Amino acid sequence: MLGRRAVRSCRNKAERMSQNEFAQPKSWQLDGCHLAEKKATALAGLDDNVVDQLMRALDKVNALAEASAGFVWRLHDKTGNNTGIYLNDDPRQIANMSVWKTVAYF
Repeated sequence: MLGRRAVRSCRNKAERMSQNEFAQPKSWQLDGCHLAEKKATALAGLDDNVVDQLMRALDKVNALAEASAGFVWRLHDKTGNNTGIYLNDDPRQIANMSVWKTVAYF
């Protein structure tokens, strides 16, 4: 894990780069830094058709992400998915986390 100084350093670099009106997306690559994303949401009921389709596609989606250039890490449990990792007691509440080398890869 990054320490507070490293996080602060990356944040400061990103802020300086975002203020540069001529910065191109690929210029967002910061030495020693990665992009981490986190999403959390509430799903419709687990018996919902759309949710069922999402759950059945997870293995393919995760394999695609892991095979993608720039992929570093994703949240998962011993089953290979994060469907067993709960935010609270409500199984409809899901979260996703991943780490990528740069914004361009994400």
